[in-house]
This record gives sequence, C-alpha cells and structure tokens, in this order.
Amino acid sequence: MTKKTMLQAITDICSYYENLKSDITLEDIAAMARDLLDASIYVLDDSLTLVGYTVSGNDECRLNHRESAARIARKVLGSSELNVTVARNGECPFGEGSCSFDERLHVTLPLIYSCDHIGTLICTRDGSEYDDAYIGLCKMLATLCAMALHNTLNRDKVDEARRKTGAALALQSLSYTEKQAVDAILGALPQVEAPGITEGLINASTISSKYGITRSVIASALKKLEGAGIISIRSLGMKGTHLTVLNPEIYTVTK
Repeated sequence: MTKKTMLQAITDICSYYENLKSDITLEDIAAMARDLLDASIYVLDDSLTLVGYTVSGNDECRLNHRESAARIARKVLGSSELNVTVARNGECPFGEGSCSFDERLHVTLPLIYSCDHIGTLICTRDGSEYDDAYIGLCKMLATLCAMALHNTLNRDKVDEARRKTGAALALQSLSYTEKQAVDAILGALPQVEAPGITEGLINASTISSKYGITRSVIASALKKLEGAGIISIRSLGMKGTHLTVLNPEIYTVTK
C-alpha cells in the first residue's frame, strides 16, 4: 500500500466521521473496510455469532455460512492478538475444507472496547501481498468496528429489555384463566430452539376441549395480547386462527 493510498484511506475515514449524523454502524464500517482493504469483511460477536459481513465480488468464503463461521469463531475468538495468515492451494487456515483459490490472505483482529473483548474481525482477500500500512489500516478499521459492534450490542440490550417489559405488562393484564389460556395457546405452537418469530395454526375449540378453558376466555386472551403487540392473529374460518408471536419474550415471562 503506497503512502498516497494510505492517505486517501485515512481521508475517507475522516470524511465518514465528519458527515456522521448518528451512531456508527456495523454496516457502514464493514462496507468501508471492504472497499478500503479490497477484502471480504466478517464480524463475529463474543457469542460465536456472525453479526455482520460484506463480501467483495463473488467471494464464496466458508465464513459466509453461519455454522462454519461459528466453528471458526471458536478457534479465533478470545485471542487478543493480531493474526495474519496466507493460505495456499485452497487450504482453509481455519480447517473448514478446501476453497478455489491459489493464495489467500486472512487478517484476524480482536475487537476491544473499554478493555472488553467483544468480538472478532476477519478480513480476507485473494492474493498474499500485504505490508505494514495495510495491517495498520486493518487495525484502524477494527477500532471503528469495535465501536460499531458496541453500539449494536447496546441497542440489542435496550430492545430486549423493552420487549421483556412489554411482555410482563401484557401478562399482568390477564386474569388467572386467561393466563392458563395463553400457556395452552403457546404450547400449541411449533417450538423454536432460538429466540425469534414463531407462528402456527391454533384451534380455539381444540384448546377449549383439551384444557377445559372456555372459548370466550381464549378469545379475550388473544385480544389482549394482540392489543399489546405481543402477537398478531388472522382468522382462517373453520381451519382456526393463524397466530404469529411478535414478541418472543412472552415465552420467558410465562415460565
């Protein structure tokens, strides 16, 4: 990387900051890193989750797949050191099988914010050429990425707290029998391993017969949860009711 190229990269980063109108985001920093480093960019948090990536060209790195990314994260996460690897003949440096490249550069950097290791940044591109200026730019972008990831994690925590509060308040508005109806309704829906939107078909008559809860109580519980933004419902006539759980925290507060 020439001095002119390095200066232009720093100018681009400064320009981003000068025109920033809100918190820096992972999407912005990843896109900037992709363009300035001519590399594919992958960001993993400390829970082994691929939280953001942007691919250069038609790159088909294993990191594009979340399961592979999680396995790779286990190998690199927790490291407080910069790691530079040049892989050759399609051999993945992370042990994820072979790829279609002759030479490939991987730069792995820890994401540190306020002394806490909060994630990992991986920059990967075809070729083996790099110099101190390129690595310095990687470190600079990793610092910005750590700030963006910190903002994302904070927003996630705030959102989770808001969802929990909303679910708890909705539950408090229910009578004892309505709470029983909610337990029965949620139990009738497909189970998911990870938090997320759950949906499925429920039949009030079937629930009423199975649990001895009147249909009017079931209807009242559904109406209250829908009004609180916990669920959305759509009548399918004789087939029953299609129900979508919009706030999965209802599962945690009903336990």
